[in-house]
Amino acid sequence: MKILYLFSLFLTLVSAAVDTSSKGLGISAIISGGAFVVGFLIFIIARDLRKDFFAPKLSTSFRDGKTDEGMRFIGWIWNVWMYREADIFYKQVGMDGYMYLQFLRVSPPYHDAPNPTLDQYSMVLCMSMGILGLAIITPINYLGQTVGLDTISMANIQNGNRLLYVHYVSVFLFSAFVWFFIYKLFRSAVLCQIGVSKPDGILQRSVIVKDLPPDVSGSAKNIRKYFERMYGKTSVHNVLPVPRLDRLSEAQNERADAVKEKKRMEYRVRVGAEDGLVTIGGVFPFNRFPKNKENRLFGQRVNGLQYWKKKISDLNSKILELQKKENIRGSYTDHAFVCFRTVGISLSAQQSLMNINSSTSVVSRAPHPKNIHWTNLTIPYWQKMIRLFVCYGVLLGLFITWFIPVAIISLATRLDNIARLNASLAQTIENNPFLAGAINSFLPTLAFNVFILLLPHVIRYVLSFAGMFRFSNADKHLMIFYWLFLFFISFLGYLFTGSFVLVAQIFVTDPVGAINQLGSVIARQGAYFANYVILQGWAGSIIFGIARLDEFIIMMIKRRFFCVTEEEKKEADIPSVFSYGINYPRQLLVLLIAIVYSSMAPYVTALCFTYFLVSYFSAKYNMLYVVKPHVRESHLSKVVIHCTGMAVILYQLVMTSALVLKGLPAAISLISLVFASILISIYNHFKWSKAFLHMPMDQTDESESREVPTSVDTRRFTMLFHHPALTPPDREDEFFVSLSNSPSLTHTRYKGTKKAGTNPRSPPLDRPQEISVEVDSQRQRTLKGMKRSRYSQQRDEEEESIADEDFVYESASSDDELFAREEIQSELLRGESQIMDLMPAIPLTLRRIADSSDQV
Repeated sequence: MKILYLFSLFLTLVSAAVDTSSKGLGISAIISGGAFVVGFLIFIIARDLRKDFFAPKLSTSFRDGKTDEGMRFIGWIWNVWMYREADIFYKQVGMDGYMYLQFLRVSPPYHDAPNPTLDQYSMVLCMSMGILGLAIITPINYLGQTVGLDTISMANIQNGNRLLYVHYVSVFLFSAFVWFFIYKLFRSAVLCQIGVSKPDGILQRSVIVKDLPPDVSGSAKNIRKYFERMYGKTSVHNVLPVPRLDRLSEAQNERADAVKEKKRMEYRVRVGAEDGLVTIGGVFPFNRFPKNKENRLFGQRVNGLQYWKKKISDLNSKILELQKKENIRGSYTDHAFVCFRTVGISLSAQQSLMNINSSTSVVSRAPHPKNIHWTNLTIPYWQKMIRLFVCYGVLLGLFITWFIPVAIISLATRLDNIARLNASLAQTIENNPFLAGAINSFLPTLAFNVFILLLPHVIRYVLSFAGMFRFSNADKHLMIFYWLFLFFISFLGYLFTGSFVLVAQIFVTDPVGAINQLGSVIARQGAYFANYVILQGWAGSIIFGIARLDEFIIMMIKRRFFCVTEEEKKEADIPSVFSYGINYPRQLLVLLIAIVYSSMAPYVTALCFTYFLVSYFSAKYNMLYVVKPHVRESHLSKVVIHCTGMAVILYQLVMTSALVLKGLPAAISLISLVFASILISIYNHFKWSKAFLHMPMDQTDESESREVPTSVDTRRFTMLFHHPALTPPDREDEFFVSLSNSPSLTHTRYKGTKKAGTNPRSPPLDRPQEISVEVDSQRQRTLKGMKRSRYSQQRDEEEESIADEDFVYESASSDDELFAREEIQSELLRGESQIMDLMPAIPLTLRRIADSSDQV
């Protein structure tokens, strides 16, 4: 009953925000357009003063020579508009950013692109439908007798008029446009996916294995044998089982917080000394320490620096203790990272070892380390399912109740309700046509946009408890739920419930007349969506898109109240990651509006074209000057294509209903287009979807198949996929892997800031020149035909690299055997190298011996 009550409240209040007058739309256009012009002028000046925030790429290593600007204030505008998308793809943001621009594109492809197959037509869809609609459908709509925006919509045509056949034919034409758009977008995404998936190293040969058998999981030796039985004795290069290290991760995070507090105190002491301030033993009033046994109010009076240093030292001892082999041995899960010797074997494992559920792979391509949430990776399956169900339930409740504050604000801004509270204020507003139009049309839309901006952040917070181990999966779920909310609540809610409410009063006295007017009322609802598009596209794009006002305010608050050290202030200046999971649904909602109203109210589609034009410029500026490359591997294009398919099906259903209600029985035949759209979606799915799951087998060539991994590949694989919590801290408050004979789990030096639950920022590794290696039956390496420098290079490489068996911990006997084998191989290599070093001196030594014998 409560749900029915809430839904009835929505039916009653949601239509309060709709103003179908041309004056209301004009006022919204004036306000939004004025905000765009003023905001753009302010941004031009602010960008010149604060380029470190508004154009950070100009002062970083990501700067490209083509981003140099000519004129001081406006040179960047021409640069953004003319910069090639292919260069952005190759040098700036990668596949996700390129496909996002493809979706927003309003211009034909560049013919001089480095790879022309990656450049396809995309967002010319709105432009073509808008031009045809304004040129053909709008003059026909104008032949009616109504006033306001109804003059240029299908609502202006009388029921049963033969002119409705023009709208009927347009549905076939525009549906074909959308089908072609979906096909081109699918093809472009697949070509781009194949282009970025060509073999280039360890990542292409590595896989992640889930749900290993109990007798295999947790043992690198058994996992190696498990795959070697299927793909050959020498098929596996290295194996890293994934341990579950909750206590160790908590200790690492606690230590990172302690290091941060110590640095803050050191900074305060140094700045205080420079400013002439006197501190008593390094103790400051704003630092709180743990209470002692006497339960004093502010805790024990201690020296701040010594307190944090001692705490860090204690945590270091705790971390090293938890990292001992005997403490780690029993914590391995049924997950593992496996590196094969060739890309072909890796692809065979990915495409053959599938679960009963075809959508879930036991073996899948290993994600990039920056895309792994290590804490969620080791969550048990049953716990993950419980978390998902709880999150879905919370999101369902959120969808049901989120519209209530929007509807209340929309109702409160109506003039009749304002008159009940203050009659004089309502009279003043009515006497001012501009103010009355702004309240009736602009304020309800503004309230709706504010809640729409807050919603994705709430969804993201709820999904953070779902336990997804890929950050890209969280982005994909955010996009899906945000789109579903916009689709069902924002669009369908305002479209159908608002239309039913508007004819509810007539339905009581004249049911037949109310049903006949329902088709025209659906067309009139385009005025509200036109207000939404104008506000989002014009004012929203400059304020939140290009200028990033929200990020600027957050940055200033952080620097003023939360940041202490210069390092923290620099971190606050770093721009946030471009969230495709938030931006895509907003663009898809506008695309849905453009498609649905392309036949009923073409002026809405024309406004959507201006929205995509401004959004394209805003996104391109951010990718060129602001957004840094990041690894997400979201592959959101497939979700975008499915959402576009839902949009065209809804368009066909809405037009069928509207034309039938307006007295055109032939519109029933439009149902055939719905089945055609479903069949086309199935065809595209079977034709293109597999390329999103696996890299094609023909991506491997003979040279790649014969490649023999070197010890540098082993080092890179271990540095990429070992658990970050296994790295102990060094004296400089960073993390490294010790070379000493300590009982910790590491044997090779590695520096790079890491925190448990995140990923190692490994330094770039220069792949050395390939070394020809032969492997005999005894698995002993013999080097042939190599010069002295190559021996020296191989010797240094073996000493500094990680052996195949490092980070593999089983029984003590197997460990001893593995390390003994490596020691024997190293001694053999050193012996051969020393022999080669002595070869030039052998003739000289023999000559000296001969001379000595002659003298004797």
